[in-house]
Amino acid sequence: ICINMITLIKLKKLAKQYNGQITELMDKNLRELRSLALNVKNLNDSLEFFAPLYVSNVCKENCSYCGFRISNDIKRITLSQNQVNQEVKYLKKQGYTQVYCLTGTFWEGSVDDIGSMTEINARGVRSLVANDVFPVLESFPFSQRNLSDLLSIANGEARYVLFQETYNNVVYDQFHQNLNVKHNPDIRLQQVDLAIKAGWPEVGIGVLL
Repeated sequence: ICINMITLIKLKKLAKQYNGQITELMDKNLRELRSLALNVKNLNDSLEFFAPLYVSNVCKENCSYCGFRISNDIKRITLSQNQVNQEVKYLKKQGYTQVYCLTGTFWEGSVDDIGSMTEINARGVRSLVANDVFPVLESFPFSQRNLSDLLSIANGEARYVLFQETYNNVVYDQFHQNLNVKHNPDIRLQQVDLAIKAGWPEVGIGVLL
């Protein structure tokens, strides 16, 4: 079970406004999640907390549910290597031992002014490895060669995961109309195959329920 720590941090801030009620609810939910994790053997008796590292919010897709979608008028930022290093050092000080490296979705060569998809994600992987934080890559799309290159930067020790909102093709089409890459759900699944072929030792599908 993985819990986004950004959500928990927001809840803690809100708790100050509501006399600790949210904190009590959050603690109760965490106890229930921990109990579930420890009682389901195929979860490896573990409860994992992760922090996301958003290296870029540039995106060429228009998924209806996502704040990064291209039609959303927001400031687009891509972190430099130095900025990524600062973020990773902060997360390390907070005690995180694994961090998910994320970006928006765009294909290689489509955004000339910020660098390639592979290089942008490499900044995150490179910094995480240098700071002894386990890197988890959650970006898309890559070629098999690109995935091999990113794994090499991680010294062969990393995880590749793709979260997906639905595996129902009808619902998927409703969320992903008139898109460039993500319009085809098979491409997402094929990306997992490419990660396996590229030699990633840990590969997973993040099913959002």
